[in-house]
Amino acid sequence: GRRGYVRDYQCLRRLFSSARCSQVDISLLRTARSDYDGGESSKEKCNKSRYKNIGFILSGIGLTLAFCDAPYFPKEKRFFRAAQYGNIPDLKRSLAEGVDVDTRHPLGWTGLQCAAINGKTEAVRFLIKNGADVNAGDEFVNVYKTAMEKGLHSMEVLTKREEEFSDRLNNRATFKGFTALHYAVLADSIACVKALIDAGANPTIENDTGHRAVEYARDDEIKELLIKQAAIHDEVTREKEAEERRRFPLEQRLKQHIVGQEGPISVVASTIRRKENGWIDEEHPLVFLFLGSSGIGKTELAKQLAAYIHKNKPDGFIRLDMSEFQEKHEVAKLIGAPPGYVGHDDGGQLTKLLRKKPEAVVLFDEVDKAHPDVLTVLLQLFDE
Repeated sequence: GRRGYVRDYQCLRRLFSSARCSQVDISLLRTARSDYDGGESSKEKCNKSRYKNIGFILSGIGLTLAFCDAPYFPKEKRFFRAAQYGNIPDLKRSLAEGVDVDTRHPLGWTGLQCAAINGKTEAVRFLIKNGADVNAGDEFVNVYKTAMEKGLHSMEVLTKREEEFSDRLNNRATFKGFTALHYAVLADSIACVKALIDAGANPTIENDTGHRAVEYARDDEIKELLIKQAAIHDEVTREKEAEERRRFPLEQRLKQHIVGQEGPISVVASTIRRKENGWIDEEHPLVFLFLGSSGIGKTELAKQLAAYIHKNKPDGFIRLDMSEFQEKHEVAKLIGAPPGYVGHDDGGQLTKLLRKKPEAVVLFDEVDKAHPDVLTVLLQLFDE
């Protein structure tokens, strides 16, 4: 009867879906089912319709056999599926068809990251050999935010994440900026970690939440390897930066963006150089007071200094417009409310930002317009 037919339809649909067949097969089955549901009420016509529907199903099976060898997925989907399951022949086929080795899934991850989270060492090595970027970061944030960004339902994103990437991950966690090395560590795959390190993966890269791969390591061997490699990488980086500073001094960098102002540039550059060489008291911050009319480069000098010190990271520069602190009570807005008052635990504008980036360059713009009590607080901060 109808009930058995619907069950058979569902079983066939699952069979065809698992066989990676053409969409034509499923649409044929849907047509057969709709024809049956719309059949006439008489028993004779129902049986006639039933035979007709069986004919449709048999036709669908015939087409299924004909189309089973045809690729159900586009070449990019086959590439990611091959990376997920470590299917080297399919990876070779995808690259031969022109798929970029660093192509991204519509939700943000790369094939190398997909292979790493699933512990497919041979696939990781194959992708690296073919030029995959070992330090590329994942653009997938989390299920809910990615769903909002892509205009999709969260369940659809969750299903794709689990079926096409990994079902081992927390769907509420944030993965923005995770590299293949981060994912290899999460997978506890020492072989993948070694393959990535040997290929030049940077163990000091932080994800968007500020964590290195070593912070996710549970295996002691992986943790020791990453700590050792991070120390080596930091030493090499320091040597390269020192050599670059000798060849391209800070004065020369600043003069590319600021016209004139030879004196201030020389003073600032020499002070920063002393700090880099360790000839300065770390307990006291470096403080510069730039005076002059508008448009001569005071703010730009602070911006370029922050870009040099923090490698162009946006959170390395903090600008506070001191004209907003012209009243005495607005000291609390800068450093937070005193103990016992509402909002004490929240902190002020300055303390909130410095809590995130303690070594940021802070520009107190229009400082002459601030209330004297605010300036007194700043004097205490600079003195300490």
